[in-house]
Formats: sequence, structure tokens, C-alpha cells
Amino acid sequence: MELIKNYKQLFIIPQIIIIIFLLNAFADNQYSYYIFLRWTIFLVMLFNLYNYIKRLDRSFFVFLAILIIYNPLLPVHLTREIWSVINLATIISILITIYWFKNETRKE
Repeated sequence: MELIKNYKQLFIIPQIIIIIFLLNAFADNQYSYYIFLRWTIFLVMLFNLYNYIKRLDRSFFVFLAILIIYNPLLPVHLTREIWSVINLATIISILITIYWFKNETRKE
């Protein structure tokens, strides 16, 4: 039971941190913050993909889409307004995957 609890925290805590970072992105920040944000999201989504690769369920594809959009190696250059919409959609997507994850672990 302790292992399951730690795994839940290992999954949920980085997601919550990303949501906080994305909410802060709506403020007027320096460009370096957005680079930091890209790298943070990219690395957390890479970690999520690694953990979900065996399942290939709907969460895997959500994480893959987020990883591609926030890729710091081949960055997507969009206007601030479009990024605001993408950030909001990312927050909603992450909240949905947390909900799916909680339902999955509740069944086990």
C-alpha cells in the first residue's frame, strides 16, 4: 500500500507543480521564465511518457501532445495570446489526466 501511495505522489506532485508554473505564465514574466517552463514541462512529460509507454492509453497521447508542443529543442514560436490558450488547455489536460489516474488507482 505504501508503494502505491508513493507512486501516486510521484505522479501527481510534478503535475501540480506544472499547473502552478503555467498559472504563473499568465503574468508578465521575463523570456527566461518561459524557457524554464518549456524545459520543466518537457522533462515531466518525458517522465510521464516513460511510465505510460507500456499502457499506450489515453494519458500517453495527452502527454505526447504536451511534450511536442513544449519541446525546447525544436521550439514552437507563437504569439502570447495563442500561448495563453495553449497554457489553459494544458492545465485542463493535466487536471483530466490526474482525474483518470486517481480513478485507475482507485480500481486497483
